Amino acid sequence: MQHLSDSISQTTDEGATCVAKPVLIKTSYVSIGCLKRQFSFPFSDSFFDNSSSEFSSDLAKASLGLAVSADRFPDLPLERQHEGVKNFLERAGFANLRFFRYDTAPTEFTAALAMGCKLIKNSVFVAITLCGNGYGDEWIGNLTAGKGTVHQGFEEASECVLSDIREYLREIKEKDAEGRRVKIWAAGYSRASAILSLALPALLDASLCGEVYAYLFATPFSTENAKSVPGMFNILNPDDPFANIRPKSVSSDSLESRSHCHKARNGNKSAMHGGLDSGQSVVAVMGGGSDDDCEHFIYNGKNGSGRNGADIILKTEDTVSDKDGFIRKVRETADELHCATYRISPQINGFFNTVLRYLRELCFSLADFSDIFEEPLIAFYKNHGIKGGIKACRILRKNVKKHLPKERRKIFTSFFCFILKNALFFYGKKKRLIKNGEWIASQRADTNILREHAGDMYVLRVFANW
Repeated sequence: MQHLSDSISQTTDEGATCVAKPVLIKTSYVSIGCLKRQFSFPFSDSFFDNSSSEFSSDLAKASLGLAVSADRFPDLPLERQHEGVKNFLERAGFANLRFFRYDTAPTEFTAALAMGCKLIKNSVFVAITLCGNGYGDEWIGNLTAGKGTVHQGFEEASECVLSDIREYLREIKEKDAEGRRVKIWAAGYSRASAILSLALPALLDASLCGEVYAYLFATPFSTENAKSVPGMFNILNPDDPFANIRPKSVSSDSLESRSHCHKARNGNKSAMHGGLDSGQSVVAVMGGGSDDDCEHFIYNGKNGSGRNGADIILKTEDTVSDKDGFIRKVRETADELHCATYRISPQINGFFNTVLRYLRELCFSLADFSDIFEEPLIAFYKNHGIKGGIKACRILRKNVKKHLPKERRKIFTSFFCFILKNALFFYGKKKRLIKNGEWIASQRADTNILREHAGDMYVLRVFANW
């Protein structure tokens, strides 16, 4: 590891820069169908003026920029994969940049990591982000649930990055003669969010930092024993299938069950400070903006969603009072991205909601998912062809007979028939979906079906919400 400057103050004077007024940082990222997009995200040191427990829509937008800038790009060689996040951190005024595993081929439990630091109002801020898109064989880690209460793939990846982060933080403390307080700004997307949601509480527990500003997007399920973490926010598209997957051991309330969630209001400054009991709801402090801007559904991760921290559910066309105004904001952002305005597809989203309900009835725990689905999914990942599909189905059939109780086998048969029926439905209705703007003709079927998880969708939704 390269050494930090001899003093943090010297680093701030010579390397890092103050960004007092908001600037726009243009960055590239990978979205639906591996298309390369460019968008400008705001940043200012003033976004950190308030306590980390107060949600900031400005910091959410800046964090989304940092998160997607960490993508790997299919058209770049390994030695250049860090260039996007390097540019973002430098434009945001961070120095002492460190990059880990961007220049090596991904394996199942690795994660590419980027860090930098700067002084903001006499505190040392450390920016941390991970690659959340274009990570190749790390997908196998996503499918490796394990048989414990924490998702094995995400947990092993978090241990992979924690050693690098701990060393970086310790070196900062050694070099800072004035002993300033260390605060963390963390941003992640998808897999990166799940890994960070496990790693950041460990840093707080070890007193390696005093405060965390963590904005995590599209965060998947990671633990059966989630806890509240002040300053950690999971920003979720309610129709994102990956944000909805979790076993029955976690509360059956799903993101689409909006009647069970609580609206966030300004002014409740005690809500996001720890000590919450199991199942206690959270009404987070929403910094800045009007009351209407802050009416997002939030509930505590503890035994609620399988994620550490608080969940913030983005509004969609179907959940806002001013639908025309919302769609207008989405179209403005889409114009800047030079992409079509993606419409919500009731058929696709309804299909996924049913699939998720089936999975919760089949998988009572992470161990159930591991016993039944893990092996066939990994086999299919390694071989997408027809032969791979046949092999995966055979493994799945064997696992169902071996591990699934008889009373749940009928549910599995119904689930399998539902999948086949809807595969035929989507094939037969494809032209209508294309005409309605619910299907992109130039993209593959899996890309269309999973598009609610795509980076474009989060950029469109976040900038339309705030």
